Amino acid sequence: MVLVFSSIFTLILAGLLGYILIQFRNSERLVAKEQAFHIAESGIEYYKWYLAHELEGIKWIRTSYIFGRMKKLLAIQILI
Repeated sequence: MVLVFSSIFTLILAGLLGYILIQFRNSERLVAKEQAFHIAESGIEYYKWYLAHELEGIKWIRTSYIFGRMKKLLAIQILI
């Protein structure tokens, strides 16, 4: 009788620990995903600021020839 109860208790405990481990791994994955999103978003915000404030390293090209005809274009060439 004791063997039956200890087997049932062991199975329930193993299932509970497995569930906790799966939840822990999912939460770590969610945190890593959110961190990656925020890093990417901050990079976008930095380059938006850079383009708005640091224009010394940018050369503006206003005209270009396409298929033998002159077209008015606005292109940005960033000088590194």
